Amino acid sequence: MCKNTFSKIGNFHWAITAGLFLKLAIGMMFLSRFDCLAFADEIHFKNGKIVNGEVTQYQNGTITIVQDNGKTISGSIAVIRSINFETSTKTNDKPLPASKSSNDLDDSQGSVADKRLIARAIENVSARESKSDSDSAVVGLVVRAAGASGPVEVTYRCYQGGGYSGIRRFNTQAPWATIEQNASRNAGVRKIVLDAGPRYEKVSIDVVLVPGQPTNLGVIPMKAVKQDRKFMVHGKVVDLDNNAMSKCPVSMGRLSTTTDSNGNYTFKNVRIGEYELVASANKHGSVPHKLLIDNNSPEKVEQTIYVFRPKTISFRYVISDLNNDSFGAQSSQPGEFSINFERQYAFWRDTVSVSNDHMQSFISDTLLRLHVKDGEIYLSNGRGPIAFTSLETNTNFDAIDAAGEPPAMAHRHPRISKGSVIIIRGFRGDTDRQSGYNTSPYCVKLEVSDIQDTK
Repeated sequence: MCKNTFSKIGNFHWAITAGLFLKLAIGMMFLSRFDCLAFADEIHFKNGKIVNGEVTQYQNGTITIVQDNGKTISGSIAVIRSINFETSTKTNDKPLPASKSSNDLDDSQGSVADKRLIARAIENVSARESKSDSDSAVVGLVVRAAGASGPVEVTYRCYQGGGYSGIRRFNTQAPWATIEQNASRNAGVRKIVLDAGPRYEKVSIDVVLVPGQPTNLGVIPMKAVKQDRKFMVHGKVVDLDNNAMSKCPVSMGRLSTTTDSNGNYTFKNVRIGEYELVASANKHGSVPHKLLIDNNSPEKVEQTIYVFRPKTISFRYVISDLNNDSFGAQSSQPGEFSINFERQYAFWRDTVSVSNDHMQSFISDTLLRLHVKDGEIYLSNGRGPIAFTSLETNTNFDAIDAAGEPPAMAHRHPRISKGSVIIIRGFRGDTDRQSGYNTSPYCVKLEVSDIQDTK
């Protein structure tokens, strides 16, 4: 490694230009020796701050720096005291080589380099924090999956007590780090669980996180599950009215078959894994179903697959006035519309056109959609917070004069059927409305007036 330091004495402007040229020249000279090069310049500001990154441009008194955390900063050269140009350093910041086809992974070689990579990932995550938090702890690691020919997605959960801090995902082979909040009131042993899917054994690690200090877990090997078990997947393909679909093509990954006269299908010699079951029928929409088969699955796995005829669903509605939950006010506005429901998901923003500007705004803000799941049609949204309240089908729609406060357990995905009455709040309650923490300033009452097969 060669490090050249230039201070702002004499021709500092020339020194920066020379430093950039030197990096380029040395990079070309060593390109045949190294897979890739990394330049980690050290920029010292007059206020005492030190930034690690790469000086990428200097022009007309303005310097541009790409920091290690990926952020780009630029400004006057006058605020900088000195720059250390680091050159020709071989980088290990590329994915680690795939593990050998063995469950007994040997991590004795390269363990020092691995820990350095993880340490750098921890530093990068720490640098991205907008403010210093003495209660937080950064956890870093590298996961290697046995027998994998490429990166494998891993799900990370950190448990304490009965809950966990959220679900995060990353790929094997490359260093990864994340932040855990670790206030003194939450002190104690955490359990980190890593899950790379049914083809690998889950890894559970007990760890004590120290506030303000990083935890470098090093290289974590994931053992492959023995693939000596074989399963049978079978079931029936039906429509939303539970009618059997005969002579219907069914696929499961690379496997395919056709249903018999009673709508039954069978796949034999299925191995452990995650699959998507899809049935295709003429003039019907498909409803893909995710299927997980692991060592805990029975030898015969039964799964119903649904298809559905495209539907035309008609609604009538009343939308409230701005920042109001009343449907009886003079400013509230009624209307009607229909949706052609042809796929598993139908976003209203793409399929509904109404003349009422308030309703069109409500649809766009909340990302309302219809979807099919387990043979039923549901209403859901892609943006919150909003609250659904399902009422009895015999409710007098016209008599509902206000949205009212949502119940403590509002319906997240109310079911859609003819006669359904649903109250939708664009804001969950008065607190959200007053603080501006809302998705839409309107409330809507909906009634499903009709559902017909699309001809």
